[in-house]
Amino acid sequence: MIGGVYINIIEQLYYDNLELQSVQSEMSPKLKKKLNELATAEEELMKTLDSEQKDLLQKYSEISNEFCTMSCANTFIVAVKFAMRFAHEVFVDWE
Repeated sequence: MIGGVYINIIEQLYYDNLELQSVQSEMSPKLKKKLNELATAEEELMKTLDSEQKDLLQKYSEISNEFCTMSCANTFIVAVKFAMRFAHEVFVDWE
């Protein structure tokens, strides 16, 4: 839709009024379950560790979270680039 929503989103993105991280969707039940399993496993593991080991696990968790964030960003960038190439081929290179 050219005159409606898409142009508005493009304008918002251009003027830096759109924060993609703030656009959240409902977490799927499977994802919620895995998050709960992860939290439970971490709590159980923390009970077995001494202070130094807890610090090391915390550092590992922080680095792992940073990696996941960077990996998700990279996947998003690759997907957007693919979508733009696809759109270009469909609309510009059409023979």
